[in-house]
Amino acid sequence: MKSVSTHSRSSRLASDARIAEVEATFAGHYIGYQYHAVEFLVGHLADLSRQFRGDLQEMLVLASEPICSMLKKQMERTMIGKCRLAHLIVLLAVCFLSANFSLAQAPKANSVLIDYGAPSSPAHQALDDTLKQKGALERIQKLLSPFRLPRPLTIRTANCNGDINAWFEVDAVTICHEYIEYVVESAKSWKRPGWVSEHHAIMGAMIDVFLHEAGHALFDYLDIPIFGREEDAADQFAAYMLLSLGRQDTPQLMAGIVYIYLNEAGIRDFSVLKRKRLRIVDHKQHADVHSLPLQRMYNTLCLAYGANPALFKEAVERGALPSDRAEGCAEEFQQVEKAFRILVQPHIDLEVLQGVLASDTLSLGRKVLP
Repeated sequence: MKSVSTHSRSSRLASDARIAEVEATFAGHYIGYQYHAVEFLVGHLADLSRQFRGDLQEMLVLASEPICSMLKKQMERTMIGKCRLAHLIVLLAVCFLSANFSLAQAPKANSVLIDYGAPSSPAHQALDDTLKQKGALERIQKLLSPFRLPRPLTIRTANCNGDINAWFEVDAVTICHEYIEYVVESAKSWKRPGWVSEHHAIMGAMIDVFLHEAGHALFDYLDIPIFGREEDAADQFAAYMLLSLGRQDTPQLMAGIVYIYLNEAGIRDFSVLKRKRLRIVDHKQHADVHSLPLQRMYNTLCLAYGANPALFKEAVERGALPSDRAEGCAEEFQQVEKAFRILVQPHIDLEVLQGVLASDTLSLGRKVLP
C-alpha cells in the first residue's frame, strides 16, 4: 500500500475546506441568485413582448408554465429544507405576475374609446354640437367594436391650432376640428357639383377619414404586414369597410369621397379629366407619403366598381373612372378582399360582429365575413 504524504493530505483538506466554504456561501445567497435570474428572464420576455406585441404575448403565456415547472424541479433538487418555502413564495409570485401580465394584454373586442375634444371657437363649438347630436364618434366606435385589440384605442376630435389634418399616433386617432370645418365648407360651396348632395359630401368625407386613420391604427395594433405604401393600404381599408356597410346610399357616400378628392386637386368637373393640359405642378407633391388626390380618387372608385360594377356603372359612364382602368377593378377588389380575409378577419370577434350586423345604424348588408 502506498503511503500518502503529509503535504498531499494537507492540500486535500484545504481544498475540501474551500469547497465547503463556497457551498456555504452559495447556500446562504441561493434565494437571491435565483430571484435575480428569474427577474432577468421575466423582465427580458416582458420587454420583448412589449416590443413585438401580439406574437410574444402569447409566447409568454405558453412559456410561463414550463419555465416555472423547470425552476420548481431545480428547487426541489438543490434547496435545503428551510429555504424551500421562501423560494416557493418567490417562484409562485414571479409565475403569477408573468401570467397575469400576458393575460392583461390579451386582445379583446369593444376596446375603442371616444373623446370629443374641447372646441376653441364658436364655429368649432357648433360643429362639435352637431357631431354629438348625431353621435358621430359613437357610430365609428360601434363599427370598430368587433376588432380584438391588445390595448384601448381612442377616437377623438381636437383643436389643432389651425392645422387641417387627421392622424393616428400614440394609441389615438385624431381628427382636427379644422379638418371637419374644411369638409363642411367644401360641401356648402357653390362650386359643389349637382351629382353630390351637401349631406353626402360631408358624410362621405367624414366616414372616409375616420376609417382611413382607423386603418393605420389597426395596422399598428395588429402588426399587419403591408407590401406597399401604408397610406395606400389605409385608403383600401377605408374603401373596403365603407363598401361593406351595405347602406343604400353607398354610391352617394362614394360621390362625397370623390368630391373631396376633386376639390383637393382643384377640379370641379369630370370633363376636365379628359383634357390634356399643361399645368404648373409642385413636384414635391410626388414625394408625399400620400398618393396624389386624383390617384386616390381613381383607386377608391376602382374598388367600388370592382365590388359592384352594376351599382357603380355611372362612374364609368360619367368619365370619372376610365374604362381601361375599370377592366381590372374586379381583380383589384379581390386582392383587397383576400388581404382583409387573411390578415384582418382573424382579429374580429364574431359574436360582437353579429351585434353590429343586427344594428339599425350600421347594418352590414354586404357581410365583411364570407
